[in-house]
Amino acid sequence: MRALLIDPFEREISVTNMPEFSSDVQKRIGGPLLLAARFPNGDVLYVAKDCTSQEKLSVGGSQVFSGYGVVLGRRGRFGEFKNAQGKLDSIAGITFFDSSQSEK
Repeated sequence: MRALLIDPFEREISVTNMPEFSSDVQKRIGGPLLLAARFPNGDVLYVAKDCTSQEKLSVGGSQVFSGYGVVLGRRGRFGEFKNAQGKLDSIAGITFFDSSQSEK
């Protein structure tokens, strides 16, 4: 399934293929999913809950989160994620990275 991976370690955003179910997505981003933001097109930004990485990200004025972020499409009828509809350039234009040593 199409997703947008936000990588604060490399400071890049890429289109990637992600599993359809949350348990598999959790393994890919390093922890339980925390809903961080919703977009008007139905896409959702998830981050790894309780991540303590020094590398952080913020999307569209959301609070600052540690670790990876992933933009997924809305959920289907059986709880599976659908393809993300957002465009890479649109997400890149509103994403900010931070690697400060202090917690925010």
